Amino acid sequence: MSSGVRRRSSVVGSASARCAVLALFLLGACGSPPPAPAIGSVAPYVYVGGALPALAEVSAATGVRRFVLSFLLAAEGHCAPRWSQGRAVADQALLAQAQQVRDAGGALTVASGGARGRYLEHACSTPHQLADAYGRALSLTGADTLDVDVERPVPVERVASALALARQRHGVSLVVTVPVRDAETGLGSQALALLRALDRRDVPVTANAMIMNLPQRDDWRRTLFAAAERVTSQLQRLWRLPDRSDAYARLGLTFMAGRNDTGPVTTRADARALREFATDRAVGFLGFWSLGRDNGDCPGLPTAVGHCSGIRQPVHAFTRSLAEGPRPAQPTVGRTAP
Repeated sequence: MSSGVRRRSSVVGSASARCAVLALFLLGACGSPPPAPAIGSVAPYVYVGGALPALAEVSAATGVRRFVLSFLLAAEGHCAPRWSQGRAVADQALLAQAQQVRDAGGALTVASGGARGRYLEHACSTPHQLADAYGRALSLTGADTLDVDVERPVPVERVASALALARQRHGVSLVVTVPVRDAETGLGSQALALLRALDRRDVPVTANAMIMNLPQRDDWRRTLFAAAERVTSQLQRLWRLPDRSDAYARLGLTFMAGRNDTGPVTTRADARALREFATDRAVGFLGFWSLGRDNGDCPGLPTAVGHCSGIRQPVHAFTRSLAEGPRPAQPTVGRTAP
């Protein structure tokens, strides 16, 4: 993910298991199925290298209860975690925000990697060192999910072993966030190699496809849907899943709010359509890049930047779209247009 600054997960193998997961999220009973399947989890990515938003207030205003803290990197090139732009991993302002989210019943994901900076995955020379680095951030923030955002080549076997160790030590869910090349190709060889390495270790993950910055085929929304379906087919094959619904349950989709780095614009109507797509298929995760861009402060800007979406919108409109159920697009006027 990029845009000026850059850029779970349960494994569900049967209808009864899926029903149990849905019951947890919807507070319903398996004897009375909901009218539509639920998404496993929704969350905006939060770039913590700049000014911190009031996450608990955003949660109260939008209904979103999970945030993805981004990104863990290597401090001065060493095997020691820090946040983007040099923010200390034990930064008190960030930890206070994390505590407030958890106190309000919310949850956090810690994300490493991203588009820029020295990766921990490169700086740490052994799986145990890398797992220790992940574990420090997980323990400090109280996060229950670890997301490894792999946008550059990494030592696949080392990372897979470290993720297995982190899951064993901390009991966290795991997400592997990977770029989508285009709607026809889907995931590239690097992403597939890491997912295969985790599969060999029997480590369950959500494969989170970055459906952003893609070549646009014709209509942008159809391009996003086609990319999502292509990745689902790849996952179903890779994990040898007889039921496509099981592949959807382990699929994540992350879009870029507003203007993408490559030019196309993901509108609020597109976000609602993606929410409906994910709900209909019971997708494991839906997110977007990023909370800091989720405002209408730079409508019409022809290039993507890190602090606004580039389109006319109310503040936190995309964040709200994650939590809201499907609904028809509303007519818009002036600054609140998609």
